[in-house]
Amino acid sequence: ANTSATEDPGQGARADGKRKGSFLVVGDWGFDEGLHGNVNDTTCQKTIAQRMLEQFEELGDVRFIINVGDSFYPEGLKGKDDPQWD
Repeated sequence: ANTSATEDPGQGARADGKRKGSFLVVGDWGFDEGLHGNVNDTTCQKTIAQRMLEQFEELGDVRFIINVGDSFYPEGLKGKDDPQWD
C-alpha cells in the first residue's frame, strides 16, 4: 500500500503536507530466452511498461525513473541508437 506523505510528514513531505513527488525504480526488466521463451517477442517488456504506466498514473506525481540495469538481453546494446531503446 502507498503511504501518503501527509501520514508521515518526515518522509518526502513539504511544509504544507503535500508530496514532493514520486519516482519509479526498475531493474532486470530485460528478456532472457532461457526463462521467457522467444527472445524476439516483446511481451515481457510491454507487460512491465504497462504496469509502470499504471503505477505512474496511480501516483500522479512521478518525477523520474531510475533504471538500475541488467535490462537488455541476450547480447546487450550496440550503442545509443540501438533499436532496443525504442
